[in-house]
Amino acid sequence: KIIDPTCGSGAFLFSALKQLQVLYQAVLDSARLHAGSDNSADLQRLLEDVDRHPSEDYYILKHAALNNLYGVDIMPEAAEIARLRLFLALVAGIDDRRDLEPLPDLDFNIKSGNSLVGAARAEDIQEVSGQLFDFETANAVTAQAEEVRTSYELFREAQENEWIHDVASIKRQLTGVLNKVRTSVNHQWHQATAPSKDYETWVKNFQPFHWFIEFPEVFASGGFDVVIGNPPYVAATRIKRYTYEGFRLSGAPDIYAPVIERAAQITKSDGRLSMIVPLNLTWGPRYQELRD
Repeated sequence: KIIDPTCGSGAFLFSALKQLQVLYQAVLDSARLHAGSDNSADLQRLLEDVDRHPSEDYYILKHAALNNLYGVDIMPEAAEIARLRLFLALVAGIDDRRDLEPLPDLDFNIKSGNSLVGAARAEDIQEVSGQLFDFETANAVTAQAEEVRTSYELFREAQENEWIHDVASIKRQLTGVLNKVRTSVNHQWHQATAPSKDYETWVKNFQPFHWFIEFPEVFASGGFDVVIGNPPYVAATRIKRYTYEGFRLSGAPDIYAPVIERAAQITKSDGRLSMIVPLNLTWGPRYQELRD
């Protein structure tokens, strides 16, 4: 599971897709070498599934885009461009347009939201700004996140298996479940962090993003395996529409510091985190805590 938490137009995700294509091709090449060996039924089924598709490259790219790549950006337009960029990479994987299968729906992989506002994990909703949420409510949200995960897995399977025709109905179900739990957590977060602000205005300006309900299939296994990106370099004093809190680095002079802290929070314990950073990270006294 690979994510760029401030993905912009998707340059890093595009590069990750190309790397995954090489790795998946190696898996298929190895599978063909061992297809005749003992206990190879799973490999044989995999190869039969691949062979049913007119383009192996497209099969690999589509599978990787749906199963491995995730992105978030505060600008809806950027998220849309990132999805388009991946679509173009998939189309480039075929030689004959007659071999083009339906493009995957990546609306639930690449999303718009504020990476710095909201809960990273389920336990975060139980305590925000010193306020303890009702335990039963926290458990209910966790259960709803599990429902989102189940719905998303069904939606992804539907896109990879042509025998499931009602993809649109499955998407509507997933959207309904996700909107329900998203609204529930938003109200709790708003009440705990900004009760004096009008709720609708708060949602519009802050664009809260609760990681464990937006990508529950990832956090069910501990987080992302790989977090990559180029965080925004913006002076904290220039951020007017929203505020962020709860980070050790909330007081850093540039928001790239809390963005990297968030990136570390969503990385699996044995995962990898790699980001482009300004040189002042290596020596600036106000970034000592980030270096720590």
